[in-house]
Amino acid sequence: MAPVDPTSSPAASRTRARKPRPLGRRLAAVGGALLLGTGLVVFVTPIPFGGIMVGVALAVLIRVSPTARLVRRTLSRRYPDTARRLEALRQRVRAYLRR
Repeated sequence: MAPVDPTSSPAASRTRARKPRPLGRRLAAVGGALLLGTGLVVFVTPIPFGGIMVGVALAVLIRVSPTARLVRRTLSRRYPDTARRLEALRQRVRAYLRR
C-alpha cells in the first residue's frame, strides 16, 4: 500500500490555512484608507455618516494591516475599560447579525 499524504485529503484541504492574497489585501487596505480619509472629512457634518465610515474603515484596516492590529492592541492595553466596552459592543453586533 502506498503512503498517503495527509494534506491531500478533502478534510485537510478544508482545515488548511488559505494562501495570502496580496492583491486583495492591497485593495482592501487602499479602500480602507480612502474610506477613513473620507470619513474624517465627513465627520464634521451634522449627519453621523462620518463616524460610521470611520468605524467601517478601521474594521477593514484591522483585518488587513499588521500595523493597524498593533495599534489596536496597544490602545486596548492602555485603555482596558474602553476595550471591554468595545468588545461587548462587538459581541452584541455579531449576535444581532446572526439572527
